[in-house]
Amino acid sequence: MNSYLIPFARQELLHHVLQVGGSAVCGLTRPEQTIHAAFEVELTTEHAIVTVDVAGKTQQLKLKRKDPANHLHLRDFIQQAANASAAA
Repeated sequence: MNSYLIPFARQELLHHVLQVGGSAVCGLTRPEQTIHAAFEVELTTEHAIVTVDVAGKTQQLKLKRKDPANHLHLRDFIQQAANASAAA
């Protein structure tokens, strides 16, 4: 079975929302199928608190704001959630 992945071009969306906060929807693809993950970012002075909804399941992730790789951490978190929901 192929895994759901966030296309490289969409990673800039993750980076942007982590910088300014707010909500977005990001598509994850695998051959012949796409699902969407909705996520919301709440910014505090120290953290970005992300709530992700994939296939009706909600999960939360807390990231330190100063980490330049946060968009990659968020990408991995969303992909893991999507693939876990597909396996269930």
